[in-house]
Amino acid sequence: MTSLISQITTIKNILKSQTNKKITTTSSITDLTNKITEIDSKVDGSEHDANSAQNEALTYITEGIEATYVVEKKNIYEQTKNVLKVKEEEYKEKKYKYEEEKIVINKQITEKTTKLTSYEEEISNLKDRLESNNKRLESTTKEEEKTSINREITNIKNEIERNKKITDEYKSEINIFKSQMANMMMNWTAYYSNYTNIRAQTYNSEEEYKEFERITSNRRRHKNHKETHITKINSHKKKAETHRHACEETKKKVDKQKKHYKKQRYDLRCERSRHEHNSKTYTKEITIEEKKIVELRTKLTTIKDESERTKILDEITGLEASIETYKQNIKTEISKMHKNEEEETTISTKITQMDETVKKLETETIKIEEESKIVEKSTSNESTKKVTEIIKKIQKTKEDKTKNALKDKINMLMSMLENK
Repeated sequence: MTSLISQITTIKNILKSQTNKKITTTSSITDLTNKITEIDSKVDGSEHDANSAQNEALTYITEGIEATYVVEKKNIYEQTKNVLKVKEEEYKEKKYKYEEEKIVINKQITEKTTKLTSYEEEISNLKDRLESNNKRLESTTKEEEKTSINREITNIKNEIERNKKITDEYKSEINIFKSQMANMMMNWTAYYSNYTNIRAQTYNSEEEYKEFERITSNRRRHKNHKETHITKINSHKKKAETHRHACEETKKKVDKQKKHYKKQRYDLRCERSRHEHNSKTYTKEITIEEKKIVELRTKLTTIKDESERTKILDEITGLEASIETYKQNIKTEISKMHKNEEEETTISTKITQMDETVKKLETETIKIEEESKIVEKSTSNESTKKVTEIIKKIQKTKEDKTKNALKDKINMLMSMLENK
């Protein structure tokens, strides 16, 4: 082990020495290049100096014009940015209110629909009872039984009419809530389209401002000396490397966080399915016990012993109490389901936001890397004209791509809102 450690230390020392040699050689090369450039500048004649003075005067004039144009674009961008800040705060408040109102209306609709279904089931059960009483009335010959059966039939009909009125009221209320939801969605789509248009305008103004700054900086860069080119190339490379490193690190962190959120979402879905299953089982038990109650009430009409009648009435009261407990359990299960759904939506929005941030970082890093490559290509003075033409073409294509992408995104969001 000691021998291995000594070998590793020797290898490390050799590598350090080699790196130091490389650094010294690179520094000496840069010093020599700087000296050569100084000698070349001194060798140039008076004609070259006069032409350079004329070109410098022209460059100052053009740079001043370009600077004023850039300042105008910057002012436009700042104005749109301030408008967007105010609009974003307003958007957050309105989105929060919209989601709250949507949740409240959906809860009310679900509650009304559950009540409506329960009343419809009661109506169906009462109709079954009415049919059975009609059959009994046809079969009986005694007048006392006929009078009792007719009383039951009248009571059942009155209950059916009362339940029908209640169901009609619930249906009208559900339609009112649905119309409110539709109006809310229409207003939200109009507001969201306006908000997306403002965001697109700010993005386009920022891109124009940045692109005009890039154009002016490229022209200045092509007219400067080789040293400035080299320093800019190194700065762009470092910037691209740092952005790439930051992007990779954020990807790793996002993947870990996404795994955690996905696990939470899976657990919530399992809980929601469990609550749904419990609510369905409770509804089945309610229907079974309601049928038992109907059967016991039919038996009461035939049985005359008071002891048996009391037993049957006790069973009916116990079944009704169990039905009420089942209904309360169903309400608790439904409330838990809504809570799980809300938590799932929040987790899914977090996951989408994280994916969007990663995509934005990727696009920014790709842009920076492309810019560094373009700067590397534009080092030589002979190929500067070709490079500027290529950059202009790339910038036009980027403008067209960004505009088309924003239009497609706006259309996609509008279609999603319409589908909702």
